[in-house]
Amino acid sequence: IEPSQVDMSFGDWDGKPLQFTVKSGPDPNTVGVEDGLVKYELAPYPSNHAPNYSAPDGVVLYQLLEDRKLKVQTFSNMRVEQVGGFTEDALIYVR
Repeated sequence: IEPSQVDMSFGDWDGKPLQFTVKSGPDPNTVGVEDGLVKYELAPYPSNHAPNYSAPDGVVLYQLLEDRKLKVQTFSNMRVEQVGGFTEDALIYVR
């Protein structure tokens, strides 16, 4: 495991559980409500822990609406510049 590499896992990415490496986006540990919409471009998670950043696999949008309330939407097979913002398909999670 590479501590400088940010990985994200999804229980349902196009109907199956998948793990990705973040190609671009802020450190998730530093994101707060004041940051608004945050975009991450995702690359396939490598089995050998050597990310292939040249092959983006999708984009995930996050917005921390308030403490313990997160808005999320995933976009398969897209690059970050192709995704403007949330659509009506976005989900909200409350913890």
